[in-house]
Amino acid sequence: MKKKLLTAATSAALLLSASIALADDHEEETMKLTMGDIKVKVGHGGEFRSGLAAWKECQMENDGTSQWSTFERQDGESGHYYVNFRMSKWGDMDEDNPAGEACGPVVQEQIMPHIESSSWRWAESMPEISKDEGTGNIFLVYYFRVSDGMAFNDAVKQMSDAVAAIEGDQGAYWYELYGGDEHAADYIAAVPFESYSEWDSDDPGVWEMVNEHYGEEKAGEIRSMFRDSLDAGWDYTYERIDELSHIAED
Repeated sequence: MKKKLLTAATSAALLLSASIALADDHEEETMKLTMGDIKVKVGHGGEFRSGLAAWKECQMENDGTSQWSTFERQDGESGHYYVNFRMSKWGDMDEDNPAGEACGPVVQEQIMPHIESSSWRWAESMPEISKDEGTGNIFLVYYFRVSDGMAFNDAVKQMSDAVAAIEGDQGAYWYELYGGDEHAADYIAAVPFESYSEWDSDDPGVWEMVNEHYGEEKAGEIRSMFRDSLDAGWDYTYERIDELSHIAED
């Protein structure tokens, strides 16, 4: 897919026409996603959140079908919010959305004035290597920019199989990303937690489980394949903001 980098103006268009919903749990079918990273102006966090609350209220009053989750980043540069929507097929973006049109003024008047910048990307879930539905509003999200997609996917599949064999599921929600510039990630893995106290546990790490499942020699081959396939990797922690999100099951 041709790479794209959407501007702050495009974030308004997506909110105006949103008829798509967040996939923050496991789905057997592949879900298409729109993921937005929004940088809020310094000192405008309260106004931005109030604007999102007003937009959510407007969506509900107009029987909007959109579903989404809003997250606030907990580390790195401050003022970053992440808004995720999903759709069952790309063609959903072509459908009429009366609620989106009705709530357009809210976006323009109460949200956009508080945004410094934004970037939006497309993504697809990877259910074959992702965990089943879980709970938790804290997400440790790992980003991967790769140089060899085939080798990366091969290694990740074997790693996920090892984790599933030992823990009962694959432990993370995986997505393949499209769009963005040459520095953008190609894949992300989101690991959910119910509380930060879970970070204090002595549970085995991924490589420990890979070693236990395959043995040292095979585990070493998988580790080398994974690392050689990477250009870069980084991570951020996010917290879901329930009052600024709407999922039908909530």
